Amino acid sequence: MQSSPFPITVEVPDNMDMCVPSHEQQIQQHMQQPFIEERLRGVIVAPSCSVHEGKHKANTLKSIQVLKTYFNMEVFEGEYLHNVHNGGVLPFCGSLQERASDLMHALTGGYDVIFIARGGYGLQELIDYIPASVWKQYLMRPA
Repeated sequence: MQSSPFPITVEVPDNMDMCVPSHEQQIQQHMQQPFIEERLRGVIVAPSCSVHEGKHKANTLKSIQVLKTYFNMEVFEGEYLHNVHNGGVLPFCGSLQERASDLMHALTGGYDVIFIARGGYGLQELIDYIPASVWKQYLMRPA
């Protein structure tokens, strides 16, 4: 390895660990200032399984808090987000009609952002319950 013709000297202060904020401090600094200046309106719906308990509810509530603070977002929850319907191993958050109503409200409610908390099979069941005219608004068109 050749030595550089330009000597580089760097003075490192004795208290270097105090100069560089920890990862947690960096996160806290970012969380204090919104990432997005414009206030957006978002809605969270679960067209499939409920987020009524356990890690899904905890993660959803944590996500809502992050969206409110870090993304400066006004967050609304679907009417049936925390409901339990049929009480199975993976309970839906409502009947087909209730879940379709929540999704339809999210699609037509004038929100800037729609978050799907739990999708999958339950979401596929709802496709026929939403009019084609609503879906067309969200289809990607080639440039």
